[in-house]
Amino acid sequence: GDWEKEISSSSSKKQSFIEYLSTQDLEEKRILFKISSVHNTGASIVQELSYALSLLCACSDLKINSFFFEVAVDSLYFNNIAKLRALRFMLESFSEKYQIAPFKIIATSSLREQTLYDPWVNMLRNTLSSSTALNAGADMVLVHSYDRVGEELFSYQSKELGLRQAENSFYVLTEESSLGFITDPAKGSLTLEHLSYEYIELSFSEFKKWEKDGGIFKNLKKFSLAVEVVAQKRKKRVAEIAYTVTGINSFSNTDDNLSLLFGDLKNNDKASLFFPLRRNTEDIEALRFKLEALDLKIHLVGVGEKEKLSARMSFSKNYLEVLGHSVHIEEVVKNAKDVKSIKSDIFCLCCEDQDYEAVCASLKLQSEFCFIVSKKVTVDKFENISQGKNILDSFQGFVQKMEEKK
Repeated sequence: GDWEKEISSSSSKKQSFIEYLSTQDLEEKRILFKISSVHNTGASIVQELSYALSLLCACSDLKINSFFFEVAVDSLYFNNIAKLRALRFMLESFSEKYQIAPFKIIATSSLREQTLYDPWVNMLRNTLSSSTALNAGADMVLVHSYDRVGEELFSYQSKELGLRQAENSFYVLTEESSLGFITDPAKGSLTLEHLSYEYIELSFSEFKKWEKDGGIFKNLKKFSLAVEVVAQKRKKRVAEIAYTVTGINSFSNTDDNLSLLFGDLKNNDKASLFFPLRRNTEDIEALRFKLEALDLKIHLVGVGEKEKLSARMSFSKNYLEVLGHSVHIEEVVKNAKDVKSIKSDIFCLCCEDQDYEAVCASLKLQSEFCFIVSKKVTVDKFENISQGKNILDSFQGFVQKMEEKK
C-alpha cells in the first residue's frame, strides 16, 4: 500500500516502515501482514516465509495486541500444507523466545494461479487450496470466487454465482467433509514433517542472509527482483508445458472470449510498486487475446499410418488450440498426393520422422505459416512444434504478422 512509496525513497527503509506503522491509528492495536501479496507476485515458499519473519522482526518492538498473517495457498497440496506448518512453527518459536503478541494465520486462495480464460476451472483450484488450508491448520480461511482475478485486473465485480460457489465450497469442506476439526492432521507424516522442517531451515537461512545485509526493508527492490526471477521461471515452465494449466496450455476452451467473460477490459489502478500481481499464465493469455478478434483457419493434416500418428495428432491439436481457435483436422491419408490443397492461416503436418522430408517436398502449400511435429527433424519453410517447445516462441512470428495485417 502507501508504505511502499514511502520506504522506496528512504535511506533507512526498515526504520521508515516502523515509523509508518507507529503513526497509524490501529484499531485495538491489531496488525495484518499480507504475505499473500508476495506469493501473488511470484515468490517461492522460502521467500514468502523469510519475508514473514522480516515483517515480524520489524514490528517486534511495537505495542501490538495481536498479529494476523494472511498467506496465499495454491493447489500444490503437500507443499502448501508444509508451508503453513512451517510458518506456524517459526511464529510460535519467536513468540516463546521474544514474548511477541498472539498471532493467527489467515489462508486465502492464490490469485497468481487463477486464469482469465476458462475461469470455471478456478473453482477446482480454489477448492483444493481451501482443503489444503484446513488440513494445514489455518485459523481462518478466505475462499475467493472463480472470477476474483477480474477485480484485480479490470473494472469488474465478481458475479453472485462465483461468490455463492466460494461460500458453498467452504461449507462443504468444513460441515460435510469435517475438515479443520483435527489439530495438525499432518503430524506424524514422515514426508510432510520432513518437508516442513526443510522449509523452516531454508527460510531461516534466507532470513539471516537478508538480516546480514541490513534486512529486507533496506533491500526491498533487490528482494522484489529476486522474486521476479522466480516468477519468470514459473511462467517459462507453463509456456513449455512442463507444468500443465488446464484451459490455458492444455485442453483450451476455444469458445471463451474475455470481453464476454469480464465485460470492460479497462485496466484498474491496483498495481503495487514492489509486488504487482504476476499470474503464471498471463503471457500465454496475452498472446491468445491478441488473436481473439480474428477468424483464423488452422488445419491439421496427417500423412502415414493413422494408428502411429494418433498421439502426434492429439498433441498437435492441443498445442495449436492454445491460440484460442478451433483446429480443423483433416482425415489422415497414406500418401502426400492425397492431401488436399488447403488455404489456411496455419498449416500443421504430422508424419513419422523419416517421412517428413519426402512428404513436405511434394506438398503444394498455400499457407504462410507451416509447422511439423517433431523434435529431431527440421525441414525448410516449416517450423517445429514439440513437447517442451516454448509456446510463445513457436507463435511469436505468426502473432506479429497478424497484428501487422490489422
